[in-house]
Amino acid sequence: MADERIYLTAKVTAKPGKLDVLREAILWVLPKSRAEEACVQYDPHTLIEDPNSILFYEIWADDAGFKAHIASAHLAEFNGMLEGSLVGPAELIFLKKLEG
Repeated sequence: MADERIYLTAKVTAKPGKLDVLREAILWVLPKSRAEEACVQYDPHTLIEDPNSILFYEIWADDAGFKAHIASAHLAEFNGMLEGSLVGPAELIFLKKLEG
């Protein structure tokens, strides 16, 4: 059976002086996103070589669950909290699990 899960990373970078805004917004959205039915994993990490950047590693049960996350009210509010605080939009990289 094919793996229907959605694997991705999402990188966001705070403008100078806006890292605290980014961190507070992440701490606010984290439990809400993890509580979504389709959420398998939703973990933010600070990049060692760029402490102003946060990389999320995410796994969603399926495409419908990921799309529901993207359309959720809490993600819209999260994005609003970050208005003017990021150097650009999130960089999404979708992954396919390598299996032997």
